[in-house]
Amino acid sequence: MINERRTSEYNDNGQLLKQTAYNTSNVVTSILDYTNGYDTVGTVLKYTVQVTQGTAYTNTYNYNYLKYDTYKESVINATSTYWAPGNTTST
Repeated sequence: MINERRTSEYNDNGQLLKQTAYNTSNVVTSILDYTNGYDTVGTVLKYTVQVTQGTAYTNTYNYNYLKYDTYKESVINATSTYWAPGNTTST
């Protein structure tokens, strides 16, 4: 049995802006936030994950793309208020 509920907010283009998770006591446990995270063609540029229960922290993910005839993800830079920063590189 799942003991969590989520609410989601979308922009006019149907892209996820924010998703908030609640526990069974209706306390916010995490927030996924894409607000201001898309470029003009809808490509994800940035999002944050905020964990509010236990050890609270916020992770921020910034996307970099190579531009060919389409976008190709090249690097995702991650920072955190708790974890060590890091990068994921695609080749």
